Amino acid sequence: MSHSKPINPKRKRRVYAAKEPPFPVPIATLTNEAASSSQWFYYTGYLHGDHVVVKHSGDIDFLYKMGFFGKGTMSRSKPEFNKRCRTAQVPDDSGFTVPARLMSRRSYLRRLKWSNTEGTEGDEYDSSQEIIVERADEPESKDLRRENTQHDNMERNVEEVLIRDAGSNSPSLLKRGISPSNAFFLAYGLGSLIVYGENQEKLLLSGMWKIFCQRRKNFVPKYIAYHYYRSKGWVPKSGLKFGSDFVIYKEGPAFYHSSYSVILRMVDSETLTTCTGYPQRDLDWTRLSGLSRVTEHVAKELLICYVLKPSSLSEEEILLPSCISKFKVKEHVVTRWVSSQEREHKQVEDMP
Repeated sequence: MSHSKPINPKRKRRVYAAKEPPFPVPIATLTNEAASSSQWFYYTGYLHGDHVVVKHSGDIDFLYKMGFFGKGTMSRSKPEFNKRCRTAQVPDDSGFTVPARLMSRRSYLRRLKWSNTEGTEGDEYDSSQEIIVERADEPESKDLRRENTQHDNMERNVEEVLIRDAGSNSPSLLKRGISPSNAFFLAYGLGSLIVYGENQEKLLLSGMWKIFCQRRKNFVPKYIAYHYYRSKGWVPKSGLKFGSDFVIYKEGPAFYHSSYSVILRMVDSETLTTCTGYPQRDLDWTRLSGLSRVTEHVAKELLICYVLKPSSLSEEEILLPSCISKFKVKEHVVTRWVSSQEREHKQVEDMP
């Protein structure tokens, strides 16, 4: 059973993030100032395989706060790995400087207890490579101590070194991976992302589109759907956990739970038959029922998004970003039909 009745997004009980603009660019309706080139923000990304990596810590923070773009490589969502696991430069016996983690005393004692537990499997915990700090949440802490089980009598002066941005000689551990759909929307839809290729050449929009089409066979329908939902105010994220292509949030995952699990279908605009050449899942009734049950179990709705490809559109034209405006999108919300609940004339059953 399909319908198009929208549901009310479920707001999270505890919200710890401040509400920021929906996109990482100046918006005239929010700032009350006309957008100009002097106020425009530009971010830098680097092509790595089939995705784009953002390395600069400032770019990472802005892309997360304003639109929730990408996924942290060392964190689940919010880019806070460098705050939780800071590093320091510790001199070694050989004279070289080796990186060591900074952790709170509580975390150190917990790990020390684990290492002393009998029957512990895996690599032994090396306490000599850890530094204890009294307050791990204080970025200006200078009083560091290093416990060395092999050289207890050796006194060393340890100096804390802040992790610098990606442009310096000491790269940050935290990076942000951006999918092709995210990257091209930032570059094409917002004009705020500059992407460099694997040979450090600046990529044009046409070159970027062609590379993504070659490296990801389903890039075209995914980007059309991604652009569509972004323009509607939704925040699409990966739906791999729920067996779908996207899950979409109102305002962002920091404020609301995802409302819909989205399944993409690339079809011909005239015949509505599935387009060949694009990897798509088979939606028979058995699989559709299973997806519906899983989606219902996590308090979401199953949404099938049909990307309508014009019959006159050739394969050569698809390799150019000018084809984006020629696509159309239709969507249907799918729910399970339960006979006892969907009858027109419900009868009250007498209990024996």
